[in-house]
Amino acid sequence: MTILLVLTSLILISIAVWQLTKILELSKPADFDYEFNVEVTRFIISVGINQALTIEGNFIEGLAEDYIRQAPPGTPIVFSSIEAIGWEGTDRSEAFKYNVNDFTIRKQ
Repeated sequence: MTILLVLTSLILISIAVWQLTKILELSKPADFDYEFNVEVTRFIISVGINQALTIEGNFIEGLAEDYIRQAPPGTPIVFSSIEAIGWEGTDRSEAFKYNVNDFTIRKQ
């Protein structure tokens, strides 16, 4: 739940190009006891009544970015089917599938 609230807050700060991986990294508490990394690899974004778009990677750009920029305040932005990998420390060779729950924010 905490990660969702942090993600929502950080995403609302900027409606330009977002890097979801960085947002997840910023959600770690300062006193976190070990190095845990999450990288979003794919997700679906829906902006208001526009068509849902599948994003490969962790950046919102192109048509999805245009939808967000053109949307009026209060428009729901839904992130769903989020695929991610997680790993501890610096060794990505032992990465595993990591679950990120779907969430909705509203454009400010």
